Amino acid sequence: MRQHKYRAWHKKDKFWHHFTAFSGLSVSYVSQPGEVISEDDFEIVEYTGLKDKKGQDIYEGDILKYDVYIWNPQTEHHEKRTSTEAVRYSKGSWYPMFGIQEDVNSEIIGNVFENKELLINHD
Repeated sequence: MRQHKYRAWHKKDKFWHHFTAFSGLSVSYVSQPGEVISEDDFEIVEYTGLKDKKGQDIYEGDILKYDVYIWNPQTEHHEKRTSTEAVRYSKGSWYPMFGIQEDVNSEIIGNVFENKELLINHD
């Protein structure tokens, strides 16, 4: 069974908070005694259950660099291409997890919160 882990990006103060569970549908974080930061201050992302080739946990929003092999009908061979993409959850699956072999060819090179410039088509 996959371990459920989460991390939250604090939008204003630009730091990560890691946790394994949250109560109900709300999250709050006490940064200093008497100060509670609401869930609106955070962007919560989930662990995919996979690790990259360096053993780092892959979370939603991480930017992966990985190799793909595409069939070229002209040469009748597979050609290796390197792709860079942000991990996302859509329609019941993690993307771009297809074709990625855990611990083999994927590497976390950043995340969409701190390193958006690593993506070719970023907003």
